[in-house]
Amino acid sequence: MAIPQTEANRLLLISTLGNRDLTVDGQHIPQEHFRPSCETLLAELERDRPSVLSRLGAPILERVITWILDRHADPDYRPQLRIYLIASDQEDDRFRHSDTLPAARLLQAWLPDAFGKDSIERISLWRIDTNPADYDDAIRFYRLLIGQRAVPNPRDFAAIYLNPTGGTPALSFGLLTVLAPFFGERSIVLYLPARTLRPTPLDVGATYRQFEALNDAIRAIERYDFAHAAHLLRIAMAPLPLYAFAEVLAYRLAFDFRRALQRLEGTVIPASRGNLRQLARREQETLHRLLTDAEALEQAREPMPDRYPTLLVELYGSAWTAWEQERYADFLARVFRFEEALLRWAVEHCLNLPTGAERDDRGRPRSLPAFRSGIAADPEIAQHVADSPLDPERPPTRDLLRHLLKLPRLATDPVARTVRENSAVLDPLSQLRNRSIVAHGFAPVSREEIEQRCPDPLATLGQLVAAIGHDPSVHPLAASQEGLLNELRRT
Repeated sequence: MAIPQTEANRLLLISTLGNRDLTVDGQHIPQEHFRPSCETLLAELERDRPSVLSRLGAPILERVITWILDRHADPDYRPQLRIYLIASDQEDDRFRHSDTLPAARLLQAWLPDAFGKDSIERISLWRIDTNPADYDDAIRFYRLLIGQRAVPNPRDFAAIYLNPTGGTPALSFGLLTVLAPFFGERSIVLYLPARTLRPTPLDVGATYRQFEALNDAIRAIERYDFAHAAHLLRIAMAPLPLYAFAEVLAYRLAFDFRRALQRLEGTVIPASRGNLRQLARREQETLHRLLTDAEALEQAREPMPDRYPTLLVELYGSAWTAWEQERYADFLARVFRFEEALLRWAVEHCLNLPTGAERDDRGRPRSLPAFRSGIAADPEIAQHVADSPLDPERPPTRDLLRHLLKLPRLATDPVARTVRENSAVLDPLSQLRNRSIVAHGFAPVSREEIEQRCPDPLATLGQLVAAIGHDPSVHPLAASQEGLLNELRRT
């Protein structure tokens, strides 16, 4: 009965090949005669295969392969090992005497004979025809193999072993710096020290993966993608307070200020020292202010214009991040949340009218009593509202808030004018937002769709956030981002 070929028992070995990887009658072949001697043996192999194979040996590969097959021994699933040998075949006649391609062809015949065809699935050769001692040539060779898709798919194997013991230092270096990262977490680097019987597994692959994860985390932080950065920092085994701080900033981006504070005060601050501790303390103050302002506005029954600016700046940063990350539907959602909150702030700031809402005895939403009484108590405002189709009994809408800012006495008010003008610039996006997935439809949302209606929406938001005194060139999370990046660069 045939043994099933499943991923569970398929293994891959890629090995560099040097002049000490093949012996004849138990002896190494002198380097200056290496290629001619191997070519002579290849010719003899055609005439008397059993006799030639009985004379050959592979002191390094034999021990490596034995270790791999023993490690994956299973009574039900015999391991199937595919082997790739990296051999040189230089065009320069001055160096061809030491080339390993003829030796690789001898091993291609000898290894299945030594280990059995049931264990050796296939042996393939990768031929480098440039200088195998040149690091640039070696790296270019490996990259070309990947680019030409000559390298097998890592997902086809349960484990991948890389053996850089033989061959030139340049070929070994390329194996570790190009192929090991390509194969990823399934790759295991083996090294057979001199006069040892068993190879030593090295953590080269894990080290590269940690380094790559750390680099990817830094790039994610630069894009304000703190949730992804926190995940990558865990993979990179970064210190606890660093990846926990990234989680804090991810919660902050989600406006979950309470959880951000809990994570900061429960993990980051107790475990941090020096610059990181100072950074965490500043973040603590910011989060506390954001949380108390958000809760105050949630419960507000009177005008609270001083509670809006921190949250408006946070909304501006959130919209900025969505734009830069090309999440354009999310950007639209944030634009209109920002604009609505800014209109509320402007009305409370300019007219001292509360803009919240409540529910009546029957559960229906309506504007606050102080809003209605404030309008009724001011004849100019009352007449201005009465001249419109807008209902002041209902919770204040964007249209009503805009209309209030058009009050004649606010015609020259710099805040009201800035908010009116830039809110009008954003208005063409309203229909796109309402028809998109962040509202009521499936209309496409792309940068092109947005810029057709509003040529520079981020600049328009900048004009609005400047009305509350914030520099629009400063992202609200920039200081925390830079502080975290500085800490990571020191690790």
